[in-house]
Amino acid sequence: MALGASPEGSTRSLLRHRPFRVLLAGQTLTLLGDLALILVLGVWAKEITGSVSAGGAVFFALIAPTLLAPLLGCIVDRFPRRRVLIVNDLLTAAGLLPLLAVHGADTVWIIYVVAALYGFSQQIFFAARSALLQSMLRDGDLGPANAVLESLRMGLRTAGPVLGTALFAALGGSAVALLDAATFLASAALLSSINVPDIGRRRAVSVMDELGGGIRHILGTPILRRLMLALCAAVAALGLLQVVGLALVDHGLHRPATFLGVIFAVEGAGAIAGGLAAPALLRRMGEARLAGAGLVIAGASLGVMTDPALGPVLVGSCTGGAGFSAFLIGYTTLLQRSTATELQGRVFTAAEATAGIPYTAMLGLAVLGIGLVDYRVMLAAGMLVLAVAGAYLVRGGEAPSLPR
Repeated sequence: MALGASPEGSTRSLLRHRPFRVLLAGQTLTLLGDLALILVLGVWAKEITGSVSAGGAVFFALIAPTLLAPLLGCIVDRFPRRRVLIVNDLLTAAGLLPLLAVHGADTVWIIYVVAALYGFSQQIFFAARSALLQSMLRDGDLGPANAVLESLRMGLRTAGPVLGTALFAALGGSAVALLDAATFLASAALLSSINVPDIGRRRAVSVMDELGGGIRHILGTPILRRLMLALCAAVAALGLLQVVGLALVDHGLHRPATFLGVIFAVEGAGAIAGGLAAPALLRRMGEARLAGAGLVIAGASLGVMTDPALGPVLVGSCTGGAGFSAFLIGYTTLLQRSTATELQGRVFTAAEATAGIPYTAMLGLAVLGIGLVDYRVMLAAGMLVLAVAGAYLVRGGEAPSLPR
């Protein structure tokens, strides 16, 4: 029997659940350290080489482990998830220490290696955390838990990079690396203090059965097939926005590129608001309808932003953040509730790997097309894709009932 708060799944009662509070505290620390370091790695590589491309390559190193996500999902499903999280925290802390040896352009390769290892760490962390939540909480508490975690993540998106860049400017990259390593050690200590329902160590089966388990479950579950199509549409739109945002600020608002920081801050505020509203909406709408409605709202927001004026752009950023936040919370909860405990890691990582394909493809197309196609046309295309995907998902039904 999974531990849990109240049957109705209110956020207040969830926060009285000690294991969740401990998990939340650990994630607060590691997310703060993550967001402080990730931007700094790119800045650091650019500073010691003088090359913008060298800085940008750091982010490709971070994304590359997505291709191996299904293999990492097998690890998550083979061992107790709390133990996986603890070991992952300890190994990540140790893996950050080579950054102390970075002193010039001839050692920039260390940054890339650490970035790739960091990407592996994040894949394992998010899959294992999602799986542990599913086993330690009642179904009714999963939505509020995901909402709290998503709101926290969006809130830290502002504080983390500011802290990281300020510390980098004052003390250098080594100081940021040590700070991040300390957050992982603290998280491991916190996780060691809780005792929650978890899976036992599972005996190995054939490699093909292991790797294919997640995608077979998704393809064999009608609502998850719809969810994956909607997810691919959502991440494709996000890939588009990574590039279109610069054109929007430059050609539309006629402001410097640094104004993107203001837009991201407004988007983050909207995402936090969406996360806070999500538990009540989940009770009324269910996971699939909330996720679908979030995509429709995000799509409409892109339409608003085609008006090249400050007011519509900021309004669209805020409502778009709320829409994407609602989608992610509905998506995560639906994935958890539609998947048996022993498959959680492989299904989560299979979804991540699948989503990485349209994201990367759209990012590349946007880079090639931004000089040829008006950014407003791209925003309108994104609006249409999200609206259709959201409507498709809303009509898909809800999660099947699974034994716990």
